[in-house]
Amino acid sequence: ADAAADADGGYALLPYSSGSIVTRQIFPLSHLPTSSNNNNAKRRPITLALRHALSTSTRNLPKHEANALGFLAQVRGYKHESNGPIRASIVGTAEIRVPVPLPKMLTDDIELTQDGKLVVFADWLLASRAAAQPPPHPEEGGSGVRKSSVGIGIRKSIRDVNVKCDLCCTMDGNVGVLGSLGQDFGVV
Repeated sequence: ADAAADADGGYALLPYSSGSIVTRQIFPLSHLPTSSNNNNAKRRPITLALRHALSTSTRNLPKHEANALGFLAQVRGYKHESNGPIRASIVGTAEIRVPVPLPKMLTDDIELTQDGKLVVFADWLLASRAAAQPPPHPEEGGSGVRKSSVGIGIRKSIRDVNVKCDLCCTMDGNVGVLGSLGQDFGVV
């Protein structure tokens, strides 16, 4: 469906385009002191973090591009390839991030402040499959994709490497533990 026969009997790629819009918002809800020993302690906020993405494409989107759109529209708790090739999607994430004060470490007269976060999250996805593409899992049926998950996670920075571990439950009833490296999304 993404190519048409040309005059020489070969195939030519039909014109196509795709685009995405991503929004990120982070709202402080309240503050927790990082140290109870100091009245002037630096305060870290409990935050509500929202991320939403809308992606769409024209009908002639090649399969490799449709697979890339499906890969980008991820919901925690599902395999990366579970969406298959898609033509359009709306994906959302809501997180409440609670800073967790950890004890300070003293090493060779250097005081290291520990940081950690507890994250409660909900992810969701609505998508339409690419034209003439069967679902990767026939039991799903239909041309639409609906997914969601909820969970709880921890975040810890170890020598400037951000470590994340999430426990989540999907709308299908599957429970999983996910580990990864990297920062949580932020506002740039």
